[in-house]
Amino acid sequence: MTAGLLTVSAQVYSLNVVGYINLNLTNGMNLVANQLDVDGTGYNNTVQGVFSNTLPVGAQVYKFIGVTWNTYTWNTNRTGTQTNWSGNASMNPGEGVFVRIPAAAPVSNNVTLVGQVLQGTLNNTNVPALGGLWLMSDIAPVGSDLITNLNYVPLVGDVVYEWNAVIQQYATYTYNTNRTGTQTNWSPNVPQVPVGTAFFLNTKAGQTWSQNFTVQ
Repeated sequence: MTAGLLTVSAQVYSLNVVGYINLNLTNGMNLVANQLDVDGTGYNNTVQGVFSNTLPVGAQVYKFIGVTWNTYTWNTNRTGTQTNWSGNASMNPGEGVFVRIPAAAPVSNNVTLVGQVLQGTLNNTNVPALGGLWLMSDIAPVGSDLITNLNYVPLVGDVVYEWNAVIQQYATYTYNTNRTGTQTNWSPNVPQVPVGTAFFLNTKAGQTWSQNFTVQ
């Protein structure tokens, strides 16, 4: 496995519709999505519910709230007797967060997310209602072409920003009409969204991202 690369594997069991997602987080920033319902109730999809004590001490989770970031740290108290989260926030399927792994942590940080797979018609309402920039993800643990298999319907001018954990930089994808006005395409290509990965979407107008997903 290449050091510094965010790698993901996932498995879904059709019998009881429980799955897991394995994340190998790099030292530095990782853009992560929770695509499972932690306990099947829909109420515990939070930073604490998803990560619990699986991250190294000093790890931080950043939740984007429209125009600012809220930070939650997994750290040991002053007496060194207990490690707790500094706060909590929602981490529902369809949302995303940045996870920062400290430089002093081991190079390989494997985190397994476990929960119930959501099925049927999945409506992602995280697309900004009035347009703008938002951090989001696919609800289902699929990972694929954002358009063909994940069923997102782009608007002219949409921009997707995907985080490259290897080089710690964004890759940018823009949906626009060509110079002759005859065709609309993604440039440089259609975004590919891996399982367990979130992305930023900047869109001029809001919509509901709807898709159907059933475990085979």
